[in-house]
Amino acid sequence: MTGVQTCALPIYNSSALTIVASHNGSFLQGQSDAAYSLQVANGSGAGPTSGPVTVTDNLPTSLSLASISGAGWSCAASTCSRNDALNPGSSYPPISVTVNVGASAPASVTNSVTVSGGGSSTGNATDPTSIASVAAISTAITNSGALQQGQSSVTYTVTLSNAPSYGASTGTVMALATLPTGLTLIGMSGSGWNCNGNICTRTDALNPGSSYPPIALTASVAADAPTSVTNWVTVSGGGSPTVSASD
Repeated sequence: MTGVQTCALPIYNSSALTIVASHNGSFLQGQSDAAYSLQVANGSGAGPTSGPVTVTDNLPTSLSLASISGAGWSCAASTCSRNDALNPGSSYPPISVTVNVGASAPASVTNSVTVSGGGSSTGNATDPTSIASVAAISTAITNSGALQQGQSSVTYTVTLSNAPSYGASTGTVMALATLPTGLTLIGMSGSGWNCNGNICTRTDALNPGSSYPPIALTASVAADAPTSVTNWVTVSGGGSPTVSASD
């Protein structure tokens, strides 16, 4: 009777891909090139990957893709892929995703990412992201009527307002007056404002839909002032884009 021979065949584990999405701090409404990092890893007790591996970033509607790239990755739209094997316990180079944040983005959004292929089951991850609201301060400048050559005093009123659908201002808000040739500054003042020369500042928050107390800007008109002049005021700080207005 002939003996039975057996042959042991090697058993290969399948790969076990995971993905992690991360970012630093909070994003800001209206921010450009806010960054996420996507990291794909293979489990330490798994087998190496085989075939293409694909990563897809499913951005929330308030974020728009600016760019996506990573060493060794081939990226198009919001998807990156590669074919080289990933050994157990190893990670691919990270994928960098930059996004633009909508001006009216909500206080919190969630970025969802997936990794698939390579002989592994699909891996998923989410990255909740806080979005801080920013101020949207506008300014207006008006005067009390027609100017006259040689006029000893003319008053302009400068008003700063914050849009109702944005956040409160943070930090110092500055109003800078730029007077044209023919006008000489006498002074600037306003309740709660700290004015020095042609600059007024304050640090209290301006809430959405509200206005600061107005700034009164007084100036004298030269005897040889031109028939038309334009007075400018520029507002900056407070977490708001810089804006200007003229009269």
